[in-house]
Amino acid sequence: MKRSTFTYFICASLFLLIIAGGIFIFSDVIYNYFASVQHSYTADNDDLKEKQDLSHHYLSLNERLQKGDLENGRKIFRQCALCHTSGRDNSNRVLGPTLWEIVNRPFADAKDFTYSRVLRENSNKKWDFPTLDHYLQSPRKAFPGTTMSFRGIKNDQDRADLLLYLRSLSDHPVPLPLDNEDAKQN
Repeated sequence: MKRSTFTYFICASLFLLIIAGGIFIFSDVIYNYFASVQHSYTADNDDLKEKQDLSHHYLSLNERLQKGDLENGRKIFRQCALCHTSGRDNSNRVLGPTLWEIVNRPFADAKDFTYSRVLRENSNKKWDFPTLDHYLQSPRKAFPGTTMSFRGIKNDQDRADLLLYLRSLSDHPVPLPLDNEDAKQN
C-alpha cells in the first residue's frame, strides 16, 4: 500500500469520526435526555371514579352466545375458509376438514382427512361449545401438538359469533346452552 493511500485512509477515518461526534453532540443538544421528567402523577380520587368503566364485566360463554351476531360470525369465518369447507357435501380440503355439523361432532370424525395425533387420541370427545371456544382461542394451547397453524381469536365475543355461525352449518342446529339464570329456573 502506498504511503499516500494510507494517509488518505487515515484522514477519511478521522473525518468520519469528527462528523459522527458532531452528530452525537448536536443530537444531544436537540434531544436532551438528561432533562428532568416527571415520571409519576397523582390523581384525585374523584378523577379516578369518573374515568373508571365499571360497566365492563366478564361474560360467560352462554351470555356471549345469547347476544351473539351471526353475520359477524360469517365474516370471521372467512379466516377459516382458507383451510376449511362449510358445505353439506362433506368435502375436505387438504389443510382442514369440513366444518359442516361441527358442533357436537366427535373429534377426528371427518372421513378422508388425516388428523393430528392429539385429535385422534381424543376421538372420544365432542366439539361442544366450551371446547370449540377454548380451541378457537388458541388451538396450540388447547391441544398441544395439533397441526392447525391458526393463531386463534383473542376477542371473546368474536369467538362466540363464530360459534353461532358454525352452529348454523347444519340441517339440525344444536340448541344453544341455557343462560345461567334460565338453568336455575328449570
